[in-house]
Amino acid sequence: MPDISGILPNYNANYKALSMLANDLEKAVLISHSQSGFFPMEAALVDPKGIAAIVALEPGYCPTNLSKEQLKRLSNIPMLIIFGDYLDTTTGIDHSWQRACEQCETFSKSINEVGGNAQVVRLADEGIKGNSHMLMQDNNHLQLADKVMKWMDSLEQ
Repeated sequence: MPDISGILPNYNANYKALSMLANDLEKAVLISHSQSGFFPMEAALVDPKGIAAIVALEPGYCPTNLSKEQLKRLSNIPMLIIFGDYLDTTTGIDHSWQRACEQCETFSKSINEVGGNAQVVRLADEGIKGNSHMLMQDNNHLQLADKVMKWMDSLEQ
């Protein structure tokens, strides 16, 4: 079901519920996609203690206007943000995947400037090509899964 947070008054109960779930799971890796792409970060702003890492697959946006306090709160959580091909394709009214990717690169840089570990990967730049917006359903989804798993393994070292 699409998220209706755009019509809610400044609060989305999903963020609190997601942070509570992560706490119950004790160190969960939250993986998101598209419209809900920034939900794990929002959940971390509510309560980061149960979130071990975040993987965002083509998030619809990343905020570029977080306060230094918010950035610091997120800086203790490793983040991997992945974009596939076709960034120049527009979807919906005035939505650009290229702009979303650039926002996430700015977001990632801001997190890293306060001591965080955030990374944006453009799969095509790494030789992994042919990805639509539905990365997990593409023919090379196992390459994507391997990339995510290798990144997660690197966190344990």
